[in-house]
Amino acid sequence: MSGSDTTSRAAASAGEQIVLRVVDLVRDYERSDGLRLQAVSGVNLVVRRGETLGLVGESGCGKSSLGRAILQLPPPTSGAVFFEGQDLTKLDRGTLRRCRRHLQMVFQDPISSLNPRRRVGEIVAEPLRIWDAAPSEEIRRRVCEVLEIVGFSPEEVWDRKPHEFSGGQCQRISLARAVVLTPALLICDEPVSALDASVQAQILNLLQEMKTRYRLTMMFISHDLAVVKNVSDRVAVMYLGKIVETGPTELIYRRPRHHYTRALMDSILTVQSKLPEQEALAGELPSALDPPGGCRFRTRCPRCEAKCAQLEPPLADIEQGHAVACHFPIP
Repeated sequence: MSGSDTTSRAAASAGEQIVLRVVDLVRDYERSDGLRLQAVSGVNLVVRRGETLGLVGESGCGKSSLGRAILQLPPPTSGAVFFEGQDLTKLDRGTLRRCRRHLQMVFQDPISSLNPRRRVGEIVAEPLRIWDAAPSEEIRRRVCEVLEIVGFSPEEVWDRKPHEFSGGQCQRISLARAVVLTPALLICDEPVSALDASVQAQILNLLQEMKTRYRLTMMFISHDLAVVKNVSDRVAVMYLGKIVETGPTELIYRRPRHHYTRALMDSILTVQSKLPEQEALAGELPSALDPPGGCRFRTRCPRCEAKCAQLEPPLADIEQGHAVACHFPIP
């Protein structure tokens, strides 16, 4: 076998491992006063098969907008979203609809994401009926199976409605609905932020169990860094619509290289375990209507210099698998 054949096969194998690739994604929103807010600004990222990518950042940084734009809810303003090799932004409505059965989302508010007029059995069975994925007798069997996996007795909950359940129970129903079609990619948008701490742990454990059982690839969106650390294989840190650092979870948390990431990490560490030369975030998050020129973090960065106002730093590798968008990364 020639060297070129070996190289091309290796490249093909690597490509097969990427379930999701986001390229230069932009998502704008036009306000009633005519101004445009750019919630997502030129984002690039990949999610590999079988991993969980954690997406973290302060509230308002564009995390949820990115997750919804990936699913074309609504479509991005520009850029590309490749799911298993297909650019979702270029597909016609029928083809996009067929792709969507392989992409599912779990939303932040578990109660409002469920139809209050439908019964639990109908809610979880609905994706199977919409896609005509199984005969009626098989649908009931599969719904009962997934309800049991998320901790319910199907007979007890089948005819009950969402208002009869707690927030944590509604989130388990949402999870059952999301995985009943065995999707390739599950995007979780702040799935535990509205729940009590003890219930959060139950849902996170359940997510891990379902990831293994259904061989899921996941994107986990959250502002809670402690939660993301526990569930993610890799982390992408987002600030004001841009990705500023990506890398393996253990490395990002042990040795952050972007000053924003460092400040976020300091906010969750105990007094005994604080990083040396602690950095605190100064000021407020700038408006996405008028973001700073150059590096968007420069107005709050302790290392800012003139170059930071003049040039936007690209997201570039500083070591294998670890990329940072900063002119003066932490050594």
